[in-house]
Amino acid sequence: MTVLEIEGRKVEVSDDFLVMSPEDQERTVTEIAEGMGGNQPVMSVLNEGIARSVGGIVDGATHLTNEFLSPDRFISTPDGEGNFPITGTESGPKIENAFGGSESIRQGMEAVGADPSRRDPENMFESIVIGSGEALGALVPLGLGAKLLSQLTGTAKGVGDTIQRPFVNTPVRATSAEVAAGGGARAGGDIADDLAGEDSGTLPRFAGEVLGSLAAATGPGALTRAAGATARALPGTGTAIRASQKAIAPFTEAGGRARASERLRGLVADPERTAATLDSESIGGLTPAQRTGEEGLMRLENAIADNHPEIRDRLAARRIQSRETLSGDLNAPGQGRTVDDARDFIEKRREEFRTRLTDRLNAARQNASSQLESVSPQMRESASSVIVREEIEKAYSSASNQERFLWGKIPRDTAVGTQNVKTVFTEIAADTSRAQFDDIPTEAQRLLGDGGFSGSETVREMHGLYSRLRQTAREALSGVAPKENRARIANMLADAILEDLGAIKPNSTAVGRQINEARAFSRVVNETFNQGTVGRITGRQRNGGNAIAPEVALSATVGRAGTRGAVAVDDIRSATAGDTADTAIQDFLKGRFTDRTAPRGDFSANRAQDFMRVNRETMDRFPTLAEQFTSTTATQRAVDVTSDRVNAIVRALDNPRDSVGAAFVNASPGNEVAAAVFKTRNPAAAAGELRRQASRDQTGNALAGLKSGFLDYLVQSASRGLDAQGNRNVSGDTLSGLLTEGKTASAIRQILDPAEIQRLNRVAREFRLLDKSAQAGSLDAPIDDLPNTIISFLGRTFAARQGAKAGAGTSGASLLTANFASRRMQRILEGLTNDRASALLRDAVEDSELFAALLTPQTSQTRSRHVERRLTEWLVGYAATELSQDNEEVGAQ
Repeated sequence: MTVLEIEGRKVEVSDDFLVMSPEDQERTVTEIAEGMGGNQPVMSVLNEGIARSVGGIVDGATHLTNEFLSPDRFISTPDGEGNFPITGTESGPKIENAFGGSESIRQGMEAVGADPSRRDPENMFESIVIGSGEALGALVPLGLGAKLLSQLTGTAKGVGDTIQRPFVNTPVRATSAEVAAGGGARAGGDIADDLAGEDSGTLPRFAGEVLGSLAAATGPGALTRAAGATARALPGTGTAIRASQKAIAPFTEAGGRARASERLRGLVADPERTAATLDSESIGGLTPAQRTGEEGLMRLENAIADNHPEIRDRLAARRIQSRETLSGDLNAPGQGRTVDDARDFIEKRREEFRTRLTDRLNAARQNASSQLESVSPQMRESASSVIVREEIEKAYSSASNQERFLWGKIPRDTAVGTQNVKTVFTEIAADTSRAQFDDIPTEAQRLLGDGGFSGSETVREMHGLYSRLRQTAREALSGVAPKENRARIANMLADAILEDLGAIKPNSTAVGRQINEARAFSRVVNETFNQGTVGRITGRQRNGGNAIAPEVALSATVGRAGTRGAVAVDDIRSATAGDTADTAIQDFLKGRFTDRTAPRGDFSANRAQDFMRVNRETMDRFPTLAEQFTSTTATQRAVDVTSDRVNAIVRALDNPRDSVGAAFVNASPGNEVAAAVFKTRNPAAAAGELRRQASRDQTGNALAGLKSGFLDYLVQSASRGLDAQGNRNVSGDTLSGLLTEGKTASAIRQILDPAEIQRLNRVAREFRLLDKSAQAGSLDAPIDDLPNTIISFLGRTFAARQGAKAGAGTSGASLLTANFASRRMQRILEGLTNDRASALLRDAVEDSELFAALLTPQTSQTRSRHVERRLTEWLVGYAATELSQDNEEVGAQ
């Protein structure tokens, strides 16, 4: 823009001001100054534009009516020879000043004081103003037409909705853009006329108006760059056209990208997800369309290949290379090794295995024999029993001495009261019936009744009565017919004596506590040595002899199975001190264990298990010994199992039906995996066994060779013969099925590592994609729709109107020119994006990054507006170039 100072104010004018003649510059300045003095001249010109635009539709209809319904008629006058030569013309009935036409609108404006200028613009400023008025007036019919279209269905409804949307969402901006487009159209037409000259016809102005309107709606910058520069190129010089093409190149690329992107995205359901699939590596170097797996994109690729032989050849070569690469990658886990590496190693291991089996069996037998010796007894049962009896007697003698000591410490001559026991006796005597009076112990009646104990007695007398009462209670309960009431009375009196002795808390005395200590110890001694197992061992017969002989003390007690034996151990342990008795008992148990499990030297694990089961509670008292017995049993059982297994393994080692290794090493070359794995009932187990054997090779060669043989089997199973290059024609679907279904898949998981299986699945998928691409067919054309329905509709409508103007004045010329202009704009719009988009698609089918970029939607509003602006500028420049190239054709028309 250029800044002028007019009447003390700075005014911006177009850069075209600088190339005007001095006279035009002076006139322009004068007109601007006049316009600054008041708005009436400007509004007059603006009103003229509104009148022309609003009444233009009626004017056009009136013109067509006058042309076709009321044509000019020829006048014929007869001559003297009877002929009727044409001597002139006369006009038919014409429609003048139709209601709603531009003249009618002008009159209406004048009636309300809004006078139109009633003249054509005289300078650039007025051209812009009148063009803006024409655009402003066109908004009313445009809005009505859009509303009618939006009430229809299909494409028409979409067109109407799209036209209305900006006027509803952003009315100010949309209206401003339309008004600017009108002014730009007038300015572009004037610039084109000035630059093209008087002999260039109407086409330059038509092109300038089209370009000026589009550029002005985009912005003043675009108007300057596109309308001015391109209009100057219209006369047709090659240099100017090339300069214009260079200037618009960035915009045509942006438009082509948008169209190509729309085309790609329209072929898939989820463009963003599809684009994301291109982020990962392609093992076989597949084309972008193949990598996505989308049939529509593959068909597009095939359509481009059909139309371009050079691309078809490159893609064919790439497909062959992809198959070769994938085939090579299939055997990558084999690391160049062969199945012979696995066969040799497994055979060697089989021989070593025989030797190890024999050695292990001999070692197990020796170990079992040693353990059996460790649990053998060191003495006879009788000797162990005598030791236990002696330890019990020693412990009893020591306990008796301690008992006497405790009782000896009690002061026997100390006097204690008798109040409690006499009170309890009196109450019992009062509550007892005469029939039950005999249940009161005789000694209690004698000592606690009248004439018995006084108010105090010695500890000796009181403890004597206490002991007698307790004995009476025990005897009352132990008979054939227990006397419970007698026992109850005796115990009640005994408890009362303890209270008098001070042995009952909280009123205990020093003497009472001594008595309690002695009593408690006596009770323990009695329970330990006179009752239970120890009582039986130390018991005496009436004639004074031992109740149980010392030599059979353990056989009669611990030797009994089940709970009785366990209780006997507990009783003996409670009576004895030290480990001597425990050691003797354990030696006794060892003798019993060996006698039961190996009576003739042939150890039986089953008999040992029975012994442990029967004597489970007793063995719980000796966990270390039990662990020895269990270990010996387990060792011997392992020997038995090992012996049976070794014998069976040695027999089956060379039998292919029983040994996977035998089947593998004895198979015919090339058939190892099939024979050893897939001809068995459980391929997964067989494969796992082969891997375990091959994995023992520290060099890794055997495992690599096994994988190689396994992969050879998969390739052979998935192949459909050989291709033209002599390579196996692997079927992706078949290979994928082997990897994911049935027994084959289970076996694969045993041989290959998870990462190797994952990569193998990727290879299979790419084989499958190659097959799918070859079978996908192709689209009718890479680009087969208009770049933008709305732009195309408006462009063709605008071209038709300008074409009608260009042909005005000649009967039928306006229709012809309008039709030509509409068709030309249609072709320009198609070429505008289709050529560039097709070129982009041709590049994208071999370029993953470009392919992904075209699939990625532009979601941000800022990015969206940027793309729309660039597309408009690109549309302006490209259209101008196309129109200049067709100047000669239009002139001929």
